[in-house]
Amino acid sequence: MRKPVKDRFMFVIKSEKGGLSGIVFEIVLSVVALSLLIVVIYLFRSNMDIIGSSAEKANELQKVKSESLIPLDKSQVKGGDVIAVIRYYADDATVNIVVNLGGGSTLVYSGNANPVVSSIPREALFTTQRVTDQNTGQTTITYTRI
Repeated sequence: MRKPVKDRFMFVIKSEKGGLSGIVFEIVLSVVALSLLIVVIYLFRSNMDIIGSSAEKANELQKVKSESLIPLDKSQVKGGDVIAVIRYYADDATVNIVVNLGGGSTLVYSGNANPVVSSIPREALFTTQRVTDQNTGQTTITYTRI
């Protein structure tokens, strides 16, 4: 006689006699499942530690990069440097850049996605002043043409 369809395609593990061999099989299967679970939890925690430390390093590098673009130790910079700083902080709304070109002409850049910098002469010399408001976190960088 043919077996019913559901019995033909199912794989069922069971002991004919029951007894001790079935209990040992269940214990071994439980130990293997728990071991796999412990390994997965350990891998997840180690991956989270790696991600956290790499995010911390990226944040430190971002701080170093932003500090190196604003020449604090220089009293004079060229117009090309001013343009580079404006383009670097183009998307950052916490940084305001004021460029005094002389003759009453002043340009202000604050969070502009596409800043127009064509009126800044690349070879002109500028003095630098940086002010950070401790309450709001706003940084104002002022370049004045010499």
